[in-house]
Amino acid sequence: MKIVLVNQEHAQFGGPGGAERSVQSIAEYFASAGHQVTFIAMAPKAYQRDMNASGLHSIREINGVKTILMGRSGRIPTHADLLLPVILAEAPDVVHTNVFHKAPMLWNALAPWGIPVIHTLREYKLMCDRNMFNGIADCGAQCFSCDLSARHAVDMSQTVDGVIGISQFTLDRHLQDGLFANAVVKRVIPNSYRLKDAAPPRVLRRPGAPVRVGYLGRMHASKGITLVIDAIARLNPDTVTLMMAGDLQDADISDRIRVLSQTHDARFLGFVDPTTFFPQIDVLLAPSIWHEPFGRITIEAFAHGVPVIATNRGGLPDIVQDGINGWIFDPDRLDDLVAILQRVGAEIDRDPAGLQQRCLDRAQDYLPYKIGDRYLETYREVAELKRATRPVVIDRVRGVYEREARALNLGTSLRTRIPQRERKPLKALIVSGEFPKLSETFVLNHITGLIDLGVDVKVLHTRSGAPHETPPDFIKYRIHDRTIKILPDEREEQFMRSLARGAETSANRIDSIPAALIEEGSSVATVLREGRSELMQMRERMLDLYAAQQIAAHARDVDIVHCHFGHRPKSIFKYIDMGAFQAPVVCSFHGIDMSAHIDRFGPTLYNDIKGRLHKALPVSDFFRQRLIGLGFHAKDVQVHRVGIDCSRFVYADRSRAPGEVLRLISVGRLVHKKGIEYGIRAVAVAQSLRPDLRVEYSIIGGGDDIVRLQELVGELGIGQQVQLLGPQPHARVTALMAASHAMLTPSVTGPDGDMEGIPTVTMEAMASGLPVIATLHSGIPEAVVDGYTGLLSPEKDVEAMAENIIRLYDHPAFGSRLGRQGRAHVLQEFNIVKQNQKVLDLYQRIVSGLED
Repeated sequence: MKIVLVNQEHAQFGGPGGAERSVQSIAEYFASAGHQVTFIAMAPKAYQRDMNASGLHSIREINGVKTILMGRSGRIPTHADLLLPVILAEAPDVVHTNVFHKAPMLWNALAPWGIPVIHTLREYKLMCDRNMFNGIADCGAQCFSCDLSARHAVDMSQTVDGVIGISQFTLDRHLQDGLFANAVVKRVIPNSYRLKDAAPPRVLRRPGAPVRVGYLGRMHASKGITLVIDAIARLNPDTVTLMMAGDLQDADISDRIRVLSQTHDARFLGFVDPTTFFPQIDVLLAPSIWHEPFGRITIEAFAHGVPVIATNRGGLPDIVQDGINGWIFDPDRLDDLVAILQRVGAEIDRDPAGLQQRCLDRAQDYLPYKIGDRYLETYREVAELKRATRPVVIDRVRGVYEREARALNLGTSLRTRIPQRERKPLKALIVSGEFPKLSETFVLNHITGLIDLGVDVKVLHTRSGAPHETPPDFIKYRIHDRTIKILPDEREEQFMRSLARGAETSANRIDSIPAALIEEGSSVATVLREGRSELMQMRERMLDLYAAQQIAAHARDVDIVHCHFGHRPKSIFKYIDMGAFQAPVVCSFHGIDMSAHIDRFGPTLYNDIKGRLHKALPVSDFFRQRLIGLGFHAKDVQVHRVGIDCSRFVYADRSRAPGEVLRLISVGRLVHKKGIEYGIRAVAVAQSLRPDLRVEYSIIGGGDDIVRLQELVGELGIGQQVQLLGPQPHARVTALMAASHAMLTPSVTGPDGDMEGIPTVTMEAMASGLPVIATLHSGIPEAVVDGYTGLLSPEKDVEAMAENIIRLYDHPAFGSRLGRQGRAHVLQEFNIVKQNQKVLDLYQRIVSGLED
């Protein structure tokens, strides 16, 4: 059977939820069962650059499914005109539409061609643009405006041959409003759910122990979370615990959780992996007050053997069987939920293993092959009924059209790609903080490298760097003309601050209103509470609006955004959500964002961006593994080296005559993570072990530790061997490095957890032929290969570092060989020309849709 599936989005290209995953899973099952399957989806807006005249973006194979991404072309007036030629070229036996905003147009266009059309109802958008949800609760019935706008969908739905609801409620709600009245098949087929290969074992509760209640999802009143809090508050604290996880954005909910936690064991965990959450609970609450069409989280709970307490709303009663694998209650009757929670422990204890098995068995009902078989049966039934009523002339006309469509060569091969077309220069937005910044030269190198490759670069930054530290390339490439500063000038900011102070004064006046004048829980109380919150955030909101306006004015048409450091994408996504622009986002993770920031803010720091970033680009494999450990998908994390311009560093052989002074050098800010203290101590230890050792150690750089380090040199009595030279001009640094025999990089983890990435100066030293004595810290071993390009020792192990210094002193030829091999290693792995080309290739794959 030839099957065409149509869905607005695709799970692998930013599709947001369970509908996209369900459609993809049944498509893959159809393909595995030997059917010819084509999945047509709209390419994300960010991929639709330079769309050709046909609107055809790309054709590829994904797990055996021919996948066609389309994009609106200015020459094509409607989605139906866009899709119809492609669908007819596939010569399908059945067309199955799903979540597709312009489905009624397509149904109307397909009607004359006699192709069986089936539609699955996965939401309520045909009835209401707001999905039958007013922001607080279910709409209940269509309002006048929705009824008026839905009449076109009602008319067009009469041409559909079969309609499927993912729940009985979803199907009935549409049929009652007159949609799909002429469909010859009307039935319920739920979403599919692909079970994990091996769910972690769940420890059954100890009889009589407190019941461990869990909630997983968006923490908003519309999801019924207030019901959960109110019910738990009425229970004996010794009988129940509550674990909540998900997206918490409602300040009022946050306050209520805080109050509840003072009397009960109630914890909010933030974003968590469901596979680690479910084994910790005895029962899941699904307290939706909206008529959710399905309820995927309940299937996920069953797959882990966890029973569910759910409301009687929407599709939840189809999944949760009251008294068998869970319990059903009316969300309008809080007492019902309290009563269930009071007895649920005893009911679980009655047969815990049996209850767990019934949940696991229920999850099996939603496997893709079972759901897929039900769809195949429906396809065959509808196709047979259609054949019996379709005029012969339709088949003849359709045959002629299909032959002509194939002659157009729209792409009959699975591996067909769009013909190469002339492209405009790719536009990239590089996001930094202070710019240019002396300690972040890699950002400037990234920008100039892209400009050399023909990329149209703009730079978004918060503030300008110190004028006396402006690098020559900043002037040479006229980078100032490419910058967009998102913080207002001082005079403008002062004006915003004065407005904000007025708003804060008004907020404080709200606090002074006597409580006796306002009824708690009334609409007035709610307005005042939310109004006060808005007033207190006035300054931040004005700054956000200013930033969004700057981006919209100067960077709305960028193709891709590349952030430096992991804390910056959050702001970028905020501006995207504000409508300033739309583009895929990648982010380089360098050091402090993978160490101190995580130690300070916790492992959930990047939870709100990891699902939205197209790619995370750590500078080392060490950080890549850490990102994966934080929950990033491995396929979305690629190592991208910072790199240096090797052509600027002249190689010099570091041969040294036996007995000649070994000149060591360190360059960098004098802060704890640079570990200079341990380099000084290692020199002192080496000198004490070998009194005949001739060594000089020059330390270049300023910073908070300079006075302490000078005192340490005096205490150790090595003032003749160690010099702290402070900050030096670039030419002086270059001369001192040229006169040295080895670079000392004694990096350590700071007391706040701060770590290096791979220090740029280490790569520069290797490019010039300097062997490196360094520590086993962060990503350094990926550049300094022990015994091949340098010598390594554990962090803070001054004895081991001293032995490496002595080894280099005793074997002059060894240092020369390390330097040669280090130069070759940097040219191969850390050459910025190669790295910039590599990242440009990544940009182009993302923009063209080749990079998932």
